[in-house]
Amino acid sequence: MIDSRCGLHCTGCGWKESHGCGGCIETNGHPFHGACPVAACCQDKGFVHCGECPEIPCALLTQFSYDKKHGDDGARIEQCKKWADHVDFYIQTGKENMQIPVVGRLLRATYWAGDRSDEVIEKSMLKSDCYGAFLTETGLQIGFSRVVTDDATFFWLCDVVVDENYRGHGVGKKLMETIRNESKYQPMAGILGTLDAHGLYEKYGFARSGDEKLMRKPQGV
Repeated sequence: MIDSRCGLHCTGCGWKESHGCGGCIETNGHPFHGACPVAACCQDKGFVHCGECPEIPCALLTQFSYDKKHGDDGARIEQCKKWADHVDFYIQTGKENMQIPVVGRLLRATYWAGDRSDEVIEKSMLKSDCYGAFLTETGLQIGFSRVVTDDATFFWLCDVVVDENYRGHGVGKKLMETIRNESKYQPMAGILGTLDAHGLYEKYGFARSGDEKLMRKPQGV
C-alpha cells in the first residue's frame, strides 16, 4: 500500500494511532508533525509519490532520507523506486465494460462517494461517458472515471479513482490522457472538483478557480 509521498510506511508508524495521523497522503501533506516540504513538492507536481518524479532522488528527498535524527539511510528512496515499478494495464471505454462491484468498492473508499450504492453508481453511468483501467494479465479493473456532457459545449469530469494498490504507476495519468485526447471534449469548457490533485489536473488543461475545490478548463484548451 502506498501511504506516503516520500516512501515511508506510515501504517507502521508508532505515532499513527496516538496522534490520529493517517500519513501525508491522507492528510493532504499535513501529518501530525506539521506540513511536509517533500509531500508538498510531490503533490504540487501532480505525483502520488516521489518514485514518479524523474529527478529521484532529488536533493530534498535525499536530505530527509539521510537526516541524522529522522532519516533511514536511503530506505525511503528505494521504496519509492519499488513503487514505481511498471504495471501493465490498458484503458477501455464504455459503461458496458465497467465492473460495477469493483467500481463501487473503489468509489466507496473515496471522500466524496463513501455511501454510494452499486445501484446508484450503475445508474450514474447511464448518461455518462465511462473510462476504466484494467490489468492486462487478469482483466481486473483498477481505475475509473466518467464524464457527463451535453455533447456540444460543456463537460463535467468526475469520479476519477484508482485502486490504492496501483497508485503511483501512471494509471490516473493514463485515464486523464485518454480523456484529454478525446476530440469531442477539446472544444468544450469543462469543470471538475478536487481537494488534493490540482497538480495532476493542471497538466491536462484545467486551472484553479476562486473556489478551493473547483477547477475549470476553458473552451478550446
